[in-house]
This record gives sequence, C-alpha cells and structure tokens, in this order.
Amino acid sequence: MIEFYKPEDGDIVKILPILRKDGTFCPLIKTGFVYLDGRFIYDQSNYLKRIWYNERFVNKSNKTSNIGERFWFFVLINGEFKFMQTGKKITDIIKEGLQNRSIGSLLTGDLHLKIKKGFVNGMGNSFPNFDGSSIVENKWNSPNISTTKDAVEWTMNNQPFYIENFLEKNSVFSNLKILNEYYDNAFSDLIAEDRNKKLEYIGI
Repeated sequence: MIEFYKPEDGDIVKILPILRKDGTFCPLIKTGFVYLDGRFIYDQSNYLKRIWYNERFVNKSNKTSNIGERFWFFVLINGEFKFMQTGKKITDIIKEGLQNRSIGSLLTGDLHLKIKKGFVNGMGNSFPNFDGSSIVENKWNSPNISTTKDAVEWTMNNQPFYIENFLEKNSVFSNLKILNEYYDNAFSDLIAEDRNKKLEYIGI
C-alpha cells in the first residue's frame, strides 16, 4: 500500500524536485481530482475542469461538488522520502518561498517548509487551515550533487516510485466507466471531441 505524507502541525519538510519517468525534473505536479464511489480519480488533461464548467452551464452543479485541484510534491520528512499532496494554500506558500530556485538548489539548499496547522469552522464542520505555514532555513544532510547525472541517480535511489504511475493508475482514462455513468457519458464525449480535433488538424 502506498503511503503519502499528510502535513501535520510543527513538521519541517524538505521540498525536493520530482523525477519524471522521462528523466526530467519538475518542482510539482498539478492535477484535478474528483471523489467518486469511495475513490479519488485524478486528471492531468483538464477534463474535470471542462466538465465542471459544462455541468454548471446546464444546471447540474449538484454533480460537481467533489471536484477540485491537488498539487503533488516529493518531500523528505523525519528521514523518510515520500510524496505529499496539498491544496492551493500550502502550494502558494511553497511557490512564493521557493520561486526562481533551480533544481540543484531544491536538491541541496537548506530551505524547508514549516507546517502550521490550525482549524477553522464552517458549514457545521471543522477544516484544516495552513495559513501560518512558512518557508524556513533548516540544516540537513544534503547530497553532494554537481551534475544532472548525479541528481538523477540520487533521486532514483531515494524517490519511492514514479508519481506518474500512481496518477495513471487512478486517472480519468482508468475510470471511464464509473465517470461516464455518473456524468452522462460526458468524458467519452470530450475525449472523442479532442481526438476528432487532432485528426482534423492533421488533415485526416
């Protein structure tokens, strides 16, 4: 079973670049998501956002309440390498604090995310609030990396898996049957529409 890190109050987290399957690095991965039939389904192709706008237009917004966005990071926490998914608030804090940082700086620098977790009440429920989180300097046992090859090898030895594999396994395309049943075949219609546009573009 895959274990993800969940931000907890007081944690100090090292944000590391994500190694993709093609050998390139990225600071984070953004996905849409929907919670449906007891599972999370993730979308990297913008289909959920298009459904959300379409469903609202035809006054079926009751079907879209569980659609949102998630941001994925590769992190080091308490000596363990894990993936973390966050909402927009923590992501904005990370992006603002680490903006313009190179991949090498993300791998070897001392900047960390310090979690400040509180709770706010709304609609009869209590929700986590991370507004007080911040980027701080924190010494750690950083790797000796001087080349891209070093960075790839070090990350391959420490990144537990490719997050792309997890997202693909739980993607829109892997869950078309349940999505089409719930959204009146809208996903297959959108996929067919995109395929036809591509065929028209190349003259087929």
